[in-house]
Amino acid sequence: MQTHQLELRDSLGIRYTLRSLNKDPETLVPKVAEKLDLENIIIDGVSEQHPYAAIIVAKISNSSKRLYPNPTLVFIPKQTSLKKFNEKFGNRLFFFEYESKGKVDGQGVPIS
Repeated sequence: MQTHQLELRDSLGIRYTLRSLNKDPETLVPKVAEKLDLENIIIDGVSEQHPYAAIIVAKISNSSKRLYPNPTLVFIPKQTSLKKFNEKFGNRLFFFEYESKGKVDGQGVPIS
């Protein structure tokens, strides 16, 4: 509920996900915190979390021979091909990850 994400599929059926690096925790702020003007404390707490943790966790998982997403940090510029997603996804940093639930793996090999 804090990240923007977009699922993608290529011509081979390989599925990928773009997950925003920046978090938007405003939807999680309780109304009582807003009334007491405490929402900034909650939002600051989320921004203190390590935004690049997914890359570190992938490295640890790789060394322990565990299945893991292999996130790559990418910048998506605003562009006409994004169409209705341009405003929400253009000019932002995202993790680009291969999704294992597709019909083929990251190398194009069918998953049985």
